[in-house]
Amino acid sequence: MFSLLFLSVVLCNCILVKGEPIEPVEDETFGQKILRLAHMVEDDPALKADFQRRVQLAKNVTLPPIIFNCAVETSPEIPTSVHRLRPSDIKVIGAYGDSISAGNGIGAENAPAVAIENRGEVFTIGGDETFETGVITLPNFFRRFNPDIKGYSHCPSTRDMLDRSWLNVAEPGGTCRDMPPQSRDIVERMKNDERIDFENDWKLVSLFVGGNDLCASCRRVEYSPENYGLRFREAVQILYDEVPRIIVNLIVMFDITPLPIFSTGLVCRQLQDQYCDCVFNATTRPQLRITQLAYYDELMAIQDDPVFQGREDFAVVVQPHMRDMLPPTDHETGEYLDGFLAPDCFHPSRVSHQSFAFFLWNTMLTPVGLKPLTSETSVDPTIPISTVCPTPKNPYIFTKQNSVDVEWP
Repeated sequence: MFSLLFLSVVLCNCILVKGEPIEPVEDETFGQKILRLAHMVEDDPALKADFQRRVQLAKNVTLPPIIFNCAVETSPEIPTSVHRLRPSDIKVIGAYGDSISAGNGIGAENAPAVAIENRGEVFTIGGDETFETGVITLPNFFRRFNPDIKGYSHCPSTRDMLDRSWLNVAEPGGTCRDMPPQSRDIVERMKNDERIDFENDWKLVSLFVGGNDLCASCRRVEYSPENYGLRFREAVQILYDEVPRIIVNLIVMFDITPLPIFSTGLVCRQLQDQYCDCVFNATTRPQLRITQLAYYDELMAIQDDPVFQGREDFAVVVQPHMRDMLPPTDHETGEYLDGFLAPDCFHPSRVSHQSFAFFLWNTMLTPVGLKPLTSETSVDPTIPISTVCPTPKNPYIFTKQNSVDVEWP
């Protein structure tokens, strides 16, 4: 591992000065950046010690117990309409994204481990273990209804390790530009997988990207809201044109402007400036919230576009539950909980992925127009929280069409 670290430093031609801010390196891959920063941390005793302090913080934060008392109801026959899909009807699950959806930072116990893509615990697509053993992911929710669901990723892997990544096509460092290529990739994987009945299996695919876009938006016009919307629209169009029987989740990126709040130590001050200089700069930071909300508007325009409403077996649904999400706080002291960030101060921690999965499930089972715009992150970890369940009155995953005139709750 460390031979790779030193090689990446040589290739990047970077000069590391202990304890002092360092200039970002242009044109390095995201993986090279992680390894370069890991070398910086490992080589500096003060940074290494502060990183280990944050490792413990991440271990100390837990979710409240989750109550899942949903009745498992199956459709009397395989539905032909996407607006009549029960959770048990979903046979295939997939995901796009960046390093969050690749699982970087989940469970990292040292700086080099941030480079490990822990795809098996990613909130949208991870399939490690089970809900009962404490791995809270969207596939593990669906497994309660269909134990044979296909497509989930498991174990640490790269996107090219198909036996593990399966239909997780996320790429560390990914941005909106990568959404159309990831659409093409996932379509090919579905078509070429003998375990998947491409024509008849109902599929659920989640698209979630935007952090790297925001972090570069203050200096690169290609990450403008207009271009963000254009790339997402291209990705959705590929699915609309080529994939039968599919529901598409567009998950709204959260506000990254609170990131400096978590800069409570030496390692955060060093790493956050490297990962996201636009948010670390007080001059450019306020614009990022405006841009993030504009990204949301672009996704809503895709959901509402009649162009994507011409097929009875296709729906695209915005899941907005993280749009206005605030940093989690201690329910007693009101202080921010640093442990919801991975020790590198940039990626979500394991407990964050678990909470993201919980709120995503609940939002999918909430009607369009009534979906929450925020997620409650200041909760008492001793008081159980309940999942939203399908009911006899509302048994389906909500789309725009089946949310009209719905009786809720």
